[in-house]
Amino acid sequence: MQYLVCCLALSISKPFRKPIYTNYLFAGSAIVMGTYQTVQIVVDMEWNQWLFDLTTLPKSFRYEILGLVVVNSIMSYGFEKLVNYVSNRQQQR
Repeated sequence: MQYLVCCLALSISKPFRKPIYTNYLFAGSAIVMGTYQTVQIVVDMEWNQWLFDLTTLPKSFRYEILGLVVVNSIMSYGFEKLVNYVSNRQQQR
């Protein structure tokens, strides 16, 4: 999930890029990967465990991991916005 979060957080559109929704392949693949990884965390799928040789985790730990992913996503995006803001302020001086 960290790779996906970094890709989305670092793709803040202004001032260097177009918005993320204009690149349909990137936006679509990010949605598919995020959905699959979220389902993989929350749902206990036997074929997935067999395919990737995973161990069954308790439900409470799964939701804790999901919460950490959400907090990490918010913090990564916020930090990138902060760096972008500070950078713009420095350029205005």
